[in-house]
Amino acid sequence: TGSFTIECWINPGKSTGYVWEQYASGSLGSGGKDDIELLIGTSGSGNATNTPTLELRDSNGSLQYLHDQNQLSDGQFHHLAAGRDMGSQTMFLYVDGVAYTQALTATGSLFHDGQTASLMIGNAYFCCGQSIGSSNSAFSGIIDEIGYYNRALTSNEVAAIYSAGAGGKCRITNAPL
Repeated sequence: TGSFTIECWINPGKSTGYVWEQYASGSLGSGGKDDIELLIGTSGSGNATNTPTLELRDSNGSLQYLHDQNQLSDGQFHHLAAGRDMGSQTMFLYVDGVAYTQALTATGSLFHDGQTASLMIGNAYFCCGQSIGSSNSAFSGIIDEIGYYNRALTSNEVAAIYSAGAGGKCRITNAPL
């Protein structure tokens, strides 16, 4: 359907870095067209240092960003959930349970034509001669309980994950022996 959610807990140790990067190879010469990025304050996307951003580039080349303007530089864990909902035609970013949304303009398919779409967690691969680790791409900090859903999570589902906090998503139903 094209809807998805990426969610995780992070404790960033510096002002920039990629949490999740998936970039299709081969569509635009040395690089691809389709792209999903969840990052913290990397230049070029119009956001400030230490701020979470979701970036989407669809198979048509439409590029869209969604930012939270609050900095995550307090040395604490923060919950992120980001993605797109094709049903409601929205792009969303939750930071510690607070939702930021906007109308979706990157509505084309993602990774639709069998392109290779490498997934990197904690770093990014850049096209056009750049390499892993370029442009302050490495995430310096902790990424925990990262998850990918092939649908848009509801606000209640995101709230439940955030409310679970250190208890995590996986519940132990029986006491350990």
